[in-house]
Amino acid sequence: LLRVSRRFSDNFSVNFNYTYSRVMSIVDNDSDTVNNPFNIAQNWAPASYDQTNVATLDFVYMLPKVKSDNLFVKHAINGWELSGMIRSQSGMPVNITSNGNLYGVNSGSQYPNLVGDPYANNNSFQWLNPAAFQRPADGQYGTLGRNGVRLPAIRNVDASIMKNFAITERVKATLRAEVFNLFNHPQVWGINTSFSGDNPLSGISSSNAAFGQANNYRDARTLQLAARISF
Repeated sequence: LLRVSRRFSDNFSVNFNYTYSRVMSIVDNDSDTVNNPFNIAQNWAPASYDQTNVATLDFVYMLPKVKSDNLFVKHAINGWELSGMIRSQSGMPVNITSNGNLYGVNSGSQYPNLVGDPYANNNSFQWLNPAAFQRPADGQYGTLGRNGVRLPAIRNVDASIMKNFAITERVKATLRAEVFNLFNHPQVWGINTSFSGDNPLSGISSSNAAFGQANNYRDARTLQLAARISF
């Protein structure tokens, strides 16, 4: 964990946080089963909630006060505060499953073989390269393993602007506008993870066209307005 904070003299402060972590597990939940009962260690992999790198930058800027004899101008221009947060984090692992015949020697899911670059020529919609996967031979465990690929990284910017009013000496009002996902970037939060091949050691089935495609996204741009009176 790394944290750097700086408060400047001109009403500006900024914080930077970086966290490097690694969460490994055999199963993600208590209800999950181990795929190979003869080799539990084969399930040892990054947990589905592992976020290896997380970096955030947040700031608060109090806009400079304007001196004016005009009471309206003075109250309309002064008291504004701008803040925001920029966040970047690694994509989380996901589990790719495959059809295949293990002749009953399994208690969980079968995984495909990995035979190429799973991210080749990808984009925010077709995240995985279907040609990189193969149905395992009958009686063999797939080479990809548990949680073998990751979702796209997340890049997000939130911002807010706030205006403080002094109604009386004791009564104060605040107006606040917040925007989440300011630039409205699509942020993939789930993909189709079910691979299938028509025969052992074959590539993807023609009926499995949706494999590797994004099917869940984080919220689009959201605007929130709020007002508060304190006394």
